[in-house]
Amino acid sequence: MRELSNMHVGSRRSFTVEFTNEVFTIAPDLYVGLIHAPYVTNLDKDTAVHALLRHMEQEILNSEVRRDSISELPTIAAWRKVYSQFGIKPSRYPCAAESLIRRVIERGSLPRVNTLVNLCNAISLKVCTPIAACDISDVQELVIRSAEGNERFLPIGKVNEYEFPVPGEIIYVDKSERAHSRRWNWRQSDTIKVTSESSQVLFTIEAVHKEAKVLVEATTYLLNELLQPFSDAGSCKLAFIHREYPVHTFNSGGELLIMANNVEQLKRGFLDSVPIVIGYIPASFTFGLVGKTLSLGNWEVFLLSALVYAGASQFIGAKLLAAGTAAPIILLLTLIINLRYFFISISFSRRLNRDTRPIFKGLIGFGLTEEVYAVSMMSEKNRRQVGKQSIPYLLGLVFPPYAVTLIATYAGILLAGYIPISILPALNTSLYVLLIALIIPQLRGSNRNIAISISSAVSSWLLDPYLGTSTVLVAMIIGAFVGNLIPTQEEKTGSDVI
Repeated sequence: MRELSNMHVGSRRSFTVEFTNEVFTIAPDLYVGLIHAPYVTNLDKDTAVHALLRHMEQEILNSEVRRDSISELPTIAAWRKVYSQFGIKPSRYPCAAESLIRRVIERGSLPRVNTLVNLCNAISLKVCTPIAACDISDVQELVIRSAEGNERFLPIGKVNEYEFPVPGEIIYVDKSERAHSRRWNWRQSDTIKVTSESSQVLFTIEAVHKEAKVLVEATTYLLNELLQPFSDAGSCKLAFIHREYPVHTFNSGGELLIMANNVEQLKRGFLDSVPIVIGYIPASFTFGLVGKTLSLGNWEVFLLSALVYAGASQFIGAKLLAAGTAAPIILLLTLIINLRYFFISISFSRRLNRDTRPIFKGLIGFGLTEEVYAVSMMSEKNRRQVGKQSIPYLLGLVFPPYAVTLIATYAGILLAGYIPISILPALNTSLYVLLIALIIPQLRGSNRNIAISISSAVSSWLLDPYLGTSTVLVAMIIGAFVGNLIPTQEEKTGSDVI
């Protein structure tokens, strides 16, 4: 596991958690443990955490607890009483811990989400009280209070499909009036869900029964110890919330620590872009050669590569430009050919934070190609997550291929007079080899990916004689439709337990 040196800085990012008086009126024995981790490494695989979760699941299955007796557990009974006091039916909307226990009893196990969530779920099963991990990179404070009904809540896995809490229910909310939970800890929002890209995380351990203080403090210290392999030494800070101390502000997570995380993400983006770069070198070099053989000027060829940056569109645009085709016709054909990027961008937009700055959206959108999309969505570290990716990682992923495209194009322009035209087809095959190399590993164990690939390929082969440049777009739609008919493993088992 990767370790970072402990860094102490003067300039820090503060984060505040506040429980209002009305919450303690409903739950006077409420005791909350907080762990603020300003830098964590959320490894996608960790055998120790998986083993711990499986052990906790087996303990539940071997115990005398049954579905109809979960409510008799002291910690769960107290939560049910509190839920009833703010107008929620606990049998329909159980607290997070009861949902986990019920899921294990009914199905034998919990979905594996990611290392930190799995760790929280394991400890929650042990102590039978809610434990949550929240990505706070996009949040500066959390207030736990009664809902007014106008707060926006984004369910996990949804895009711009907001819900509004029922007035009076307890929610986690930020200063922008975004609700980050429903019915206290029944559900978490998509905005603060923890993914493999999360680096700034708040862990909450909540209990409302008479002995809450003892349980919460012991659990918080235990979880803090278990988090050490995933955090910078000494960076995690602990606090406890109760009626006499309802507000706490963390002053940890310095700028240098955040900068170190950004550099690490940028570096990982560079490394993931290597196969794309290898494939783009011969393709871009070929374009430079082709542009010169069409008698276009050096700057015309270079700018086509720099401004269009869309593979086939560049070659078609160069041929049309050399033939003297009117500019509106060239623009219209380019738009039709590149219409596939409209669908790619819609899918890719789910990877970005809603509040990502427009300039970064523009830069990443301009650099988005099929190969960048494939690497980002299907790489081993990211493919299980349908959530946020860091801007430094994405910039690191899109910049090297674009830079290499410009350099290789210019090299092709300079060497056009020395390279025989007969070798151009051989150079062009490299891009197809790259695409195949990216796709094949993703087909193993995924019926949906296999169905999408086969249906898209067959559709493209059958329709190409009739649709021409529209073939790719139609094949994508057919592949997406076929893939949507086949459920993933997560959809078969369910993945709403966080």
